[in-house]
Order: sequence, then C-alpha cells, then structure tokens
Amino acid sequence: MTPGTASLTQSNPISGPSALVGTVPYMSPEQVRDGRVDASSDLYALGALLFEMTTGRRPFACDDVLSLLYQIAHEPAPLLRVVRPGLSAELDTVVARCLEKAPLRRFSDAGALLRALRGDSSDDGRGLPTRASSFAGGAPESGPGRGIQSLVMPPFENRSGDPTQEFFADGMTDALIADLAQIAALRVISRTSAMRFKGTHPPLSKLARDLRVDGVVEGSALRVGDRVRITVQLVDVADRSLWAKSYERGLTDILALQSDVAHAIADEIRIQVTPDERARLRSKGAVNPAAHVAYLQGSFLWNRFTGESVKEAIRR
Repeated sequence: MTPGTASLTQSNPISGPSALVGTVPYMSPEQVRDGRVDASSDLYALGALLFEMTTGRRPFACDDVLSLLYQIAHEPAPLLRVVRPGLSAELDTVVARCLEKAPLRRFSDAGALLRALRGDSSDDGRGLPTRASSFAGGAPESGPGRGIQSLVMPPFENRSGDPTQEFFADGMTDALIADLAQIAALRVISRTSAMRFKGTHPPLSKLARDLRVDGVVEGSALRVGDRVRITVQLVDVADRSLWAKSYERGLTDILALQSDVAHAIADEIRIQVTPDERARLRSKGAVNPAAHVAYLQGSFLWNRFTGESVKEAIRR
C-alpha cells in the first residue's frame, strides 16, 4: 500500500450527506466532479489498477484527500514508461487510454480494452483506433493535416502587451481546448497539462514528442475594447506549418469565433466529427461583453487555485 494513503482506501463517504462514496485513489474524474458513475468509470479504475500493478505505485498518490481529488479531476496521469522505463509502448497506450479524463476518450467497453491488450489494432466501435498510429509507429495518412489524431494547445500568447489582459488569452485557450475535446475521435491534451508550458517557448516539435501528440495548435489573442483578434497555426511533429489563419470579431460574437476556429481545425486535420458533435460545436449565440469578460476573469483567478484567488474569483 502506498505510504500515507491507508485512510484513502476506505469506501466511506468523504464528508456530508451527498459526498462521494468509493475507494478514492481509483475514482474516475467524473465521479470526483459530480458523482456520476457508469461502465466507463470502471474502465478508469481498471486502468489505475493496471498502472499500479506494472509500476508499483498509483497514478495519483497524496496524503491529503482534497489534494488527491483535485489531482484525479484535473492533473494528467503520468505515463507508464516515464515511471518505469522499458515497458512496451502498446501497454503504455492502453493504460493511458483507460486513464483519459473524458469518458468518451476511453475504450467503448471492456471488450475493446481486451482486444487492445491482445494487440488488435482495429477500431473500438467509436471510430477510435485501439492503438494510435503515432504511438505504435504506423505511418500517417498522406496529405496536409492527415494522420493527426491528437493535439496539444499551449496557452495563447497575450499580444496586448498588457499583463492584466492575460486572463483573456488563457480564456481563449481554455474555450478552444474544451470545444476540441468534444470530438471523440481526437485526443486533446488537457488544459492542466497544456498550461504547464505557459511562459515557456519549447520547440513545437519537441513539445509534440514529449506529450506524444501528432500536432500542436499555437495561437495568440489580442483584445482591444470590444474587438477580438486571434491567430492560430497548426504545426506537425516535424515543425511543418500545416495551416494558419487569423480571425477578428466583436466580443459579442466571441462564441461564434471559437466555434469557427474549432470547426476549421477539425476540417483541416480531416478528423471524423459526428453530426451530434458538430451540433455541440455550433455557435451558442451572442454574449454580453461585460458579463463574458467578468466570467473569464473569474475563471482565470479560480484556476490559480490559491485561497486568495478563489475568494477573488467568487467576488467577480
């Protein structure tokens, strides 16, 4: 048993009448966030067990229950081969798939997981490969953008020159990550992982290799009054720019702008987007500029996750 976590393995409620019930280190992110449990949650728990069996440690281990819950809900799980070098890339990929934050990114069922463990590279019933070609060494499809099934979006650069506008660039990054993450056929690195690169400028090809993705979406944001301009560029692992475009809208149309960018990226990489996913990506209509800015400022403060920043976020 991991030191200091004995109390975390109990199946008792954590606190209060509506608290979560379960063995905390093996809870899925959705169970931690809203208590929802389904078959996909079981696949997550199995992934956590596989991780522990092969490395001798849990994906997330912390003495403090609240810190552990936060890690499960927000932090990316470490890679098997980082914790224990020498393990196969195929097993690393299978376990990483089980430990995806979004349930739709996991295997469709236990049968699909079993086929992946046996080395069957067919798709899992959701149009998702059980072994991604970029992990297993398969050649990408020909043509610009083809073969990209996974992306990271580092924090957008704040082009205003005003540090107080940092919240806006981060807000645009968060929104686009959330939009693209709705596409089940596309693996999008979580916001928490992407934000680790804020303020750094690693070569994009190195960033892609380190995070085991096929492409990087690099961007910048500029807000002047109620006008917004963002520029995005899609780069592959060979540092080739595959696509770039600038967008400018009024702040009232910011949701339409985000929708257009997400659709453009999906179309450029020729990823499969279902009709339901396209419907969810459609513009949600106009926003109140002042209210939207206040929301982005509050989210920016909340995501700092300090006592003072959370209090300030609530005041917003």
